[in-house]
Amino acid sequence: FANPQGSGATVTASRPLSTALQVGETFSMQWGINWDGDNGANGNKGFSLLVGATEVVNVNNGGNSDIQFNSANTGIGFGLAAMTWSFTYSDATTLSVIGTARDGGASFTTNVAVTGGVSSFSLYATELGAGDQRQPYYNDFAVTVPEPSTYALLALGAAGLGAHLIRRRRR
Repeated sequence: FANPQGSGATVTASRPLSTALQVGETFSMQWGINWDGDNGANGNKGFSLLVGATEVVNVNNGGNSDIQFNSANTGIGFGLAAMTWSFTYSDATTLSVIGTARDGGASFTTNVAVTGGVSSFSLYATELGAGDQRQPYYNDFAVTVPEPSTYALLALGAAGLGAHLIRRRRR
């Protein structure tokens, strides 16, 4: 649907999450792409994450081997394996991002300022060169919710730290 190059052809698939991410939850996916030529003019392929109607993340590959994150080079270019991308809603204003390189070695990490949890995502491709090997592939979409035991351990640790501070002040 996004072929041929130079035609203006575009395909987009968008999907809301059943509920926006809550603090501590992670949205993850695999993204496989192939960039093997076309003299650097092979259209664009990528995905976006939205909070409400606001795009907070755009990951794109187009024109060369670079993987761009919100228009900045991630440094995770060439390779044959699918990349795994994870987005954790760390606190009320922070989305923590981890992307693995296509060679499986390096990774890209950053934090993005947000005003809420991710509520939807879009996958896209535009003006790709001919041939199936140019298409992006997406797989293993998941929202991971921390287990209650994780919250219990965090609460126990906070209680222990609080008790230590109270004892320290009394001395």
